Amino acid sequence: MKKVLLLTILAPCFFITAVSPVAAESNVKGAVLNIPDQISKDVNVAVGKDSTAHQSSVALKNLDMSGAVINANKGKQNVNVAVGNKAEATQGSIKLGGKLTGAAINTNMVDKNINVAVGNKVSANQASINTKNSNITGAAINTAMGKNAINVAVGNQVDANQSSIRMENSTSTGAILNTSVVDQSINVAVGNRVKASQSSVVMDNSKLTGAAINTAVGKNMINVGVGNRVEANQASIKMNGSQVTGAVLNTAVGQNMVNVGVGNRVDATQAATTLEKSKLTGAAINTAVGQNMVNVGVGNRVEANQASIKMSGSQMTGAAINTAVGQNLVNVGVGNRVTASQAATNLNNSSVTGAIVNSAVGQNLVNVGVGNRAEARQVATSLENSKVKGAIVNTAIGQNLVNVAVGNRVEANQASVKMENSSLEGAAVNSIGALGAVNVAVGNRAEANQAALKMENSTMKGAAVNTVVGGALNVAVGNRAEANQAAVNMKNSEFKGAAVNTVGGAALNVAVGNRAEANQAAVKMENSSFNGNAVNTVAGAGLNVAVGNRVEANQAAVKMENSSFKGNAVNTVGGAALNVAVGNRAEANQAAVNMKNSDFKGNAVNTVAGAGLNVAVGNRAEANQAAVKMENSSFKGNAVNTVGGAALNVAVGNRVEANQAAVKMENSNFSGNAVNTVAGAGLNVAVGNRAEANQAAVKMENSSFKGNAVNTVAGAALNVAVGNRAEANQAAVKMENSSFSGNAVNTVAGAALNVAVGNRVEANQAAVKMENSSFKGTAKNTVGGAALNVAVGNRSEANQAALKIKNSNVSGNVNNQVAGAALNVAVGNRTVANQAATNIENSDVKGNITNTVGGAALNVAVGNRAIANQAATNIENSTVRGNIKNTVGGGALNVAVGSRAEANQAATIIRNSNVGGNITNKVRGGAINVAVGSNSEANMGTTKIENSTVRGNVSTNVHGGMVAVNAAVGSGSEANSGAVIIKSGTVNGNVSVSSGRGITVNDTDSPFSFGQNINVATGGSKSNKNSVIMK
Repeated sequence: MKKVLLLTILAPCFFITAVSPVAAESNVKGAVLNIPDQISKDVNVAVGKDSTAHQSSVALKNLDMSGAVINANKGKQNVNVAVGNKAEATQGSIKLGGKLTGAAINTNMVDKNINVAVGNKVSANQASINTKNSNITGAAINTAMGKNAINVAVGNQVDANQSSIRMENSTSTGAILNTSVVDQSINVAVGNRVKASQSSVVMDNSKLTGAAINTAVGKNMINVGVGNRVEANQASIKMNGSQVTGAVLNTAVGQNMVNVGVGNRVDATQAATTLEKSKLTGAAINTAVGQNMVNVGVGNRVEANQASIKMSGSQMTGAAINTAVGQNLVNVGVGNRVTASQAATNLNNSSVTGAIVNSAVGQNLVNVGVGNRAEARQVATSLENSKVKGAIVNTAIGQNLVNVAVGNRVEANQASVKMENSSLEGAAVNSIGALGAVNVAVGNRAEANQAALKMENSTMKGAAVNTVVGGALNVAVGNRAEANQAAVNMKNSEFKGAAVNTVGGAALNVAVGNRAEANQAAVKMENSSFNGNAVNTVAGAGLNVAVGNRVEANQAAVKMENSSFKGNAVNTVGGAALNVAVGNRAEANQAAVNMKNSDFKGNAVNTVAGAGLNVAVGNRAEANQAAVKMENSSFKGNAVNTVGGAALNVAVGNRVEANQAAVKMENSNFSGNAVNTVAGAGLNVAVGNRAEANQAAVKMENSSFKGNAVNTVAGAALNVAVGNRAEANQAAVKMENSSFSGNAVNTVAGAALNVAVGNRVEANQAAVKMENSSFKGTAKNTVGGAALNVAVGNRSEANQAALKIKNSNVSGNVNNQVAGAALNVAVGNRTVANQAATNIENSDVKGNITNTVGGAALNVAVGNRAIANQAATNIENSTVRGNIKNTVGGGALNVAVGSRAEANQAATIIRNSNVGGNITNKVRGGAINVAVGSNSEANMGTTKIENSTVRGNVSTNVHGGMVAVNAAVGSGSEANSGAVIIKSGTVNGNVSVSSGRGITVNDTDSPFSFGQNINVATGGSKSNKNSVIMK
């Protein structure tokens, strides 16, 4: 034990020092006190040329000081060693060079403390205040209490500081307080020009006005920097060429904290604030509380920051607050130019006016960036060459939060705002409250953002709020894969308004493959302008997956590319919703608005409630459910798409596309309202090559749509197209190179089934289909009850309560209705079945066409080129001006079986004709019309016109109580009852026919006639009863 007391008096001042060199050029007014109370077994060694070792000492040089410098040290077995050329080791000491007005107080109470600097120009400082060419007005207080603290710097120009305040060429006005209570802490810097700082405040060419307070309390804290120009800072405030006005507070409390930087030019900071050539006016508060916190940066130019604020060439006015509380917090950056930040704010050449708050609370938080130029940020705000006015708040609360980016140029952001060359005015709030939330980007240039706002060369005015609640997983795996969940992603964009994205429940968003992208409850914009509100919500167990090459999946999302969006887009998925796109260039959108080179003005509301499934599988397959998709399009008005219940929309095959309760537009203009609704268990499937299925949807290509289109499927509706180039449309309007002005209302109520199976098969149910057409007026198509419409075979087509138009102009009203259990089937090659439908090709129709089937109606065409029409109007290369009305009441059956067989019941067929006037066909009761055989034709209550002109009224009536039968059996047989048939003829005036009582077989009345209306032709014969035939 050694006790030393030395008193020296200079003029009016005094100082008490022990083993302390005092420079002659120093002017001291006041007191310098160095009072070692008790030192046992201490060792202070300086070995080498110009080596200097200071232990429990005060060193003054070229200092004009007014005030008191107090250094106190208590410990056992202290070791301070400096070995090498110009090496300097200082332990438990104050070293001053400059002007000090006030008090610098250093207190160190150490058991078994070791401070070692080994190499050339090595300097090691432990539990000390070191100032050089500095002007300090105020008090700098440093306090370190602990056991077995080790501070080692090994290499050339290595500098190691532990539990110390270090200032060089700096000006400080106020109080800098550094406090460390340490058990077994280790601070090591190994390599060339390596710096290691632990629980310290370091200022270089800096100006501080206010208070910088740094506090670190923990057990077994380890801070290591290994490599060339490596710098590691743990629970520290570092300033370089910076100006701070206000208070910077940094606090770290934990057990077994580890901060490691390994490699060339590696920088690792943990629970630290770093300012470089920056100006801060306000308060930067950084707090980390936890057990077993690990922050590691390994590689070349690797930087790892945990619960820290880093500013480079930046100006900040306001407060930046970072808080991380948890157990086993891990933040790792491994690779070349890797950056890993956890609960941190990073600014580079940026200006911030306002408050940036980052908070992470949980257990086992992990943030990892592995690879070349990989970057991982968790609950972090990163700004580069950016300007922010307002508040940015990032909050992550949960257990086992993991944010990982692995690969080359990989970036992962979780509950974070990243801006590059951007300006933000307003507030961006990102929150994750979950158990087991994972955000992963794996591959080359893969990027994953969860509850994050990412902006590049962008301007944002307003508030963007992103929230993930529950066990949310967001993964992008592959080359250039990108996954965004509850996020706004903007590139070269301008955003004005508020975007709110929410994922609640166990939500999964995955993009796997090359250039795959998955967005869930997100707004993504590229070279775009967005003015208004976008609200995207996924509640429940939502799954959105895109797997393959250039695959993209969007769920409850707005995606815009080179687009302008003004208005409100609200997308909601409620319940267990699944949206999957698998294959090459496959794209799946669910409750989403997808725009490319488009202009959107108005409101788009997309809702999927219940167990909604939307899947596109194959090459260039695309599935849209309750979605608006636009490409090179303009949309003005409201589009409301709703899927309620267990809705399934699937497109499987090559270039397959499925749309359910959706509006799809390509090179189109849409002005008005489109409302699409599927309620109940709706199924819409397209399977095969270039198959397309649309259910309660409006599809437009190179088209203009003005007016209202309302499509509704209620109940258990099924719409399926299977085969090559098969297409199925149910309660839908499909337009290609078309113009539509007016209202189209399509309704399927009950258990409706519409199926097209085969090659180039197309099925339309309660739908309007237009190709190179213009439609002005109102088209109303209704199927009520258990309606079935099926086309099976090669080039088969089935239309039920539908209007089909090709190269046509329609002005007027078309009303098609099927009520009850109606069945319309066309089976065979080039088979066409139409039930309560209007089919127009290369035609001009002005007027009203009404087709009605009431009761249990059956219309079937089976064979090659068989055509069945029931309560239908079929027009080809024709002009119709007037009214056509077709009605089937009761249990009506119309069947054509054979090769080129045709059955028409209460139908009007016109080919290459002009019709001016009214055509009325009516069948009542239990009517049956059958044509069986080759070239057989059966017409009951039918008007058939071919190469004809009709001006006037044509009326046919088939009745007979409950039974009316018209049959043609055999090859070339033809049966006509109550029908008008015109071929190459002209009718001017009124034609009225009626099938009365009696049974007729081959033009012979049966003596057993008692009220039924039966007309039969057998063999190659013809039977005509109460008919007008013109050929």
